[in-house]
Amino acid sequence: MSGRIRRLLRTVPMGAVDLGQVPALAAAGETPVVDGLSPARWLTQRLLAERLAGLTPERCRVVGPGRLVADDTLPFAVAQQPLPAGNGGAAEGFGNLDCLVVGDALAAEDDPPAWLGRLVAGLGPGTQRLLVVLPGTALMPDDAASCPRRWLFSDASGVAMARQVFGERPATVRTFGNALAASSELLGLAADRLWPDELAADDPQYPLVVAIEARLGR
Repeated sequence: MSGRIRRLLRTVPMGAVDLGQVPALAAAGETPVVDGLSPARWLTQRLLAERLAGLTPERCRVVGPGRLVADDTLPFAVAQQPLPAGNGGAAEGFGNLDCLVVGDALAAEDDPPAWLGRLVAGLGPGTQRLLVVLPGTALMPDDAASCPRRWLFSDASGVAMARQVFGERPATVRTFGNALAASSELLGLAADRLWPDELAADDPQYPLVVAIEARLGR
């Protein structure tokens, strides 16, 4: 990415970038590279490493891994399974876990809050934490056959879903990403083309990843 575009996107006020103009600005920039983790996957890797630190693989489970939550973004090998189909039995067989991770394949469901609500209702009393990783609004939506993505989430929609699903239970919503990282994502640039502080800066107007974490221990 050219230095001119980088400076523009790094210094612009929060929420004031028209990402639709970035491809035109980049026409005279460097040739994009696609090797390595994308900015969104790098941020997911950082999130999962932070939230699963100190836990053992045997006490964690991933349901519904997707394009963000995957083998190369998880800090260790975790048992994974697809999202259960249908309206019932979404939490069968999970047992008592320190953390259950719901991957971004949830964005392919017709009604993500309803699906997540059924999952929470069916969890056993021993599950301590639920971590939900969602694609942010700065990602381009598509319906790739391997992992369709029909919904994109913001800080506001993440908060609304957390309230709907968890009610009075303690839950936090965090966003990851900014205009510079989002522009790099749209241009096909890998995360290693940005400095770590450029990736780590958070602008809720341009999230690449939205995470909901709830404490469930009774």
